[in-house]
Amino acid sequence: MAENFRQTTARIASNPATNDVLGGIGSAENASVPGRSDTSGQSELSRLFPTIASHGNRRRQWQDESHIRDSSRSFQRASSHPYPSRNRRESVRRQSKQQQTFIKDVYLLLAEDTSVPRNKSTMYRDKRVVNSVTFSKDASEWTIVDLIHHIFSDHFDQYSSENQFNFVKVVNACIDSPNVGPEFRWDGHSLKHFYGQGGVYIQQKGYEASL
Repeated sequence: MAENFRQTTARIASNPATNDVLGGIGSAENASVPGRSDTSGQSELSRLFPTIASHGNRRRQWQDESHIRDSSRSFQRASSHPYPSRNRRESVRRQSKQQQTFIKDVYLLLAEDTSVPRNKSTMYRDKRVVNSVTFSKDASEWTIVDLIHHIFSDHFDQYSSENQFNFVKVVNACIDSPNVGPEFRWDGHSLKHFYGQGGVYIQQKGYEASL
């Protein structure tokens, strides 16, 4: 097939009449004009070799369709999520909520304690330790006080409106009064800042820590 094609092409090129039909394939005139195509020659070759021309047309058609399909897929991918997905919005809300809260372990010391027990097993046994309590940074002092009264309901009178504990500072297991001014409030921001990365220590009222 390829050999017949070359032979036939050679005969067409050597025939002056055929060259006139083909419009001067490979002529210097066509070669001197950039971008000019030999459409008449291509038409004649298509007529003489319809099978080869048909394959070429189908290939160009397939390339055009493939380009259209790729463009369509790109458009669909770009337009399929014009807004953040529901999972993304939920994740952002969770992160925002987490940034507005913090978690602390809370330790309840008895009124007569002068230091924190080295072995906290007794405190756990007496339910005087509550792990992973969630506090809000925006909570007021009374909101935090009420929360602590609630989690230590076995140790506080739930019917009393009085604050029944003090926030204390612990240094090397020794209990001390926090060095804060009279205007200081134990709201969420203050609580997080004061206790830092450690737990929150409170003490039942009845014991005044030495300054």
